[in-house]
Amino acid sequence: MPKVGKVVFAALVISAMLLGAYSFYRIQQRQQYGILIEAAAEEYGVDPALVAAVAWRESKFRAHAVGGVGELGLMQVSPVVGQEWAAQHHQETFDPEQLLDPSVNLRAGTWYLARAIEHWSDRPDPLPYALAQYNAGRTHALRWARADGSDAAQFVQNVSYPSTRAYIRDVLMRYRGYVVDQPDE
Repeated sequence: MPKVGKVVFAALVISAMLLGAYSFYRIQQRQQYGILIEAAAEEYGVDPALVAAVAWRESKFRAHAVGGVGELGLMQVSPVVGQEWAAQHHQETFDPEQLLDPSVNLRAGTWYLARAIEHWSDRPDPLPYALAQYNAGRTHALRWARADGSDAAQFVQNVSYPSTRAYIRDVLMRYRGYVVDQPDE
């Protein structure tokens, strides 16, 4: 093999090894929170694969992630949503810093996701609507749904934020991959 070919081959091998290590790291992160994801999903009646897909998209399973407008933790829960969750669960004292605890964050985020799914349950496919609401808020999701005729594909086309359209696509793709592949089992 010529010298240039050996260098290219070595670079490809190293790249493949790094990609494999990175993939293993991401699977390990998801597995690290698997029990907590299962518990939150069961508590609020949401598919654990969907919870995992949202956590992946929101934070790549980084428990101490902080978003651009103050969202916290694995599911990037806003302090306002955290406060609503705490009030709903009769927690007298709630500090937004608690959202950095993976258990609290997954419960609060899954609770909010379950509420969004329930809100759109009259649609044949409520997930795109619920994900838009989770990402951009109910007011925006309602506006985008006005002229969709209950057609999820049309709804996604109506989403005027490219980042929210990408969010819906990414979460659904990851969710379907988790459901089909079941990488944790």
